[in-house]
Amino acid sequence: MVGYPKEGSLNYVCHAWMQDTARIVVCTEAGDIMVCENSGEFYTYVERDERQKIRCIVPYSRGFVLGHSNGMFTAYERYDDPNTGLGSYRRFKEVTTFLEQPY
Repeated sequence: MVGYPKEGSLNYVCHAWMQDTARIVVCTEAGDIMVCENSGEFYTYVERDERQKIRCIVPYSRGFVLGHSNGMFTAYERYDDPNTGLGSYRRFKEVTTFLEQPY
């Protein structure tokens, strides 16, 4: 176990099982992204620049994509930290969609 979950991050909004590691990624109402072992034990946090509301998560072969409440999608991919040897995820793509409102 790398660390412990932060206080106040216990309202979960979505989760997904990762295809490449069998770990689960859990997103909280506060905007945190936690990675847990398949036993449910906390593993690490995924670093984020912004704290936008996360609405959904979809796994894919190299990581996961987050859907935010403002129409933005952020893709994360798995990487192994060369300093620690631990696996985590980093942001590599961000897309914003603009939806037309019906009249």
